Amino acid sequence: MNHRIRLSALSEESVTTIHQASLQILDDTGVFVEHPLAQEILHGAGASVVDDMVSIPAALVERALESHPRQVTLYNRDGEPQLLLDGTRSYFWAIASDLYILDPFSRTIRDFTSADYSLTAKLVDACPHLIGADAGAPTDCPLGVRRQVGYARGLLNMRKPLLVAPAGRQPLADILEVAAVVAGDAAKFRQAPFILIAAMPTTPLGLFRGPTESLLESARLGLPVVWYPAASAGTTAPCSPAGLLALTNAEVLAGLTLHQSVRPGAPFIYGAMPSVTDMRTLQYSYGSPDFALHLAAATDLAHSYGLPMFSTAGCSDALSVDLQAAVEATILCLMAQLSGADLVHDVGLLGGSLVVSPEMMVLCDEIIGMVTHAGRGVDTGPGELPLDLIDRVGPGGHFITTDHTLANFRRFWHSDIFLREGLSGLGCEDPDRVRDRINSKTRSIIESHQVEPLADEVLQELEGLERKWLSRVEG
Repeated sequence: MNHRIRLSALSEESVTTIHQASLQILDDTGVFVEHPLAQEILHGAGASVVDDMVSIPAALVERALESHPRQVTLYNRDGEPQLLLDGTRSYFWAIASDLYILDPFSRTIRDFTSADYSLTAKLVDACPHLIGADAGAPTDCPLGVRRQVGYARGLLNMRKPLLVAPAGRQPLADILEVAAVVAGDAAKFRQAPFILIAAMPTTPLGLFRGPTESLLESARLGLPVVWYPAASAGTTAPCSPAGLLALTNAEVLAGLTLHQSVRPGAPFIYGAMPSVTDMRTLQYSYGSPDFALHLAAATDLAHSYGLPMFSTAGCSDALSVDLQAAVEATILCLMAQLSGADLVHDVGLLGGSLVVSPEMMVLCDEIIGMVTHAGRGVDTGPGELPLDLIDRVGPGGHFITTDHTLANFRRFWHSDIFLREGLSGLGCEDPDRVRDRINSKTRSIIESHQVEPLADEVLQELEGLERKWLSRVEG
């Protein structure tokens, strides 16, 4: 049987130490809660509320940790199960939009527009190791409708599930209306949700109105939500790994406690982005090995609670798909896979999260396939030890012409991007050769991949919704 390779960044004792520190933060320091209804819910559950500061006792947190489900299922837009978050495998998740895009045709960085979903979302739909994408918010649309348009355009260009981060109740209501149209009605959508709602506290210890509304509404509706702080050691969090993790964990537990106080048993995903500040530039680092380590530690914490972990990988601080990008993305992907993170997002991001790159998605799809393959362990079950064949070939023989080799060689990893030419590749040492292969594959997918279209009547309804949103913000 296969023994999946696993690593732990925290010992059981360290998990307990950080958990206890987080409970102390929540009880002694407390959290700022801007939303009056959230204050009321927490107070009714047993928290102390003074002005906008809420102290959450350990017993209330422990109650929330007992009530949440231990697994979460997400579906595709056709209502088919796409992924089961239960701690047994890692799923990687791209990002479909950002402020800028590294255009694979011009090879220049330019503003991302809503038309670019035909590049990014289509790639996600085609790449076998990318299971979904963040819908994002195209900046060529009015501010009040960016999340809604991003979600609708994403659905047009991919069947896989999408993550959305609506900034409040109205954008979320609009997005859920889109989902209901695509599913057939709201009840069918809630039975097989193909959306993951994301909300972020403001580090340190701030639960502001917009994200809190998304958290409350997702709990009320019983829809999957990921609550993920993005603390940065040295600026928004203590400049020590343990302090960073204790603060991050406290913020997640605060969100979980509020969420489960609304609807015990509603699906909740533990999210965390505990990185570091580069003091030379004051940049939050997306490619640091410290980030990879902290994410692995957060995964240990999430799994100690029986919660799925929403992690980060496949991204880089580099501004092009170069050696730095490949190294940073590989370290992050390998650590995410080996730590057992359930859902790993931001694949394809460059420039410290400001630039989405279709080529980076294709490169990372290859890297993810490699690290998944390497992390699967070795099977020693029936048929895996051909001792009779070894005896038959004997000393000094070879296995290349055996039926066993013919039947099994495709089990090993083979790449259509990376090369194994040996000395036959002499004279072709162009440093851009692999980059050109990545670019060629990216462009080929964009030009040839066809996404199954939505029905005409659905398209018409979605166009009508976009007109309604625009008239609301423009009027």
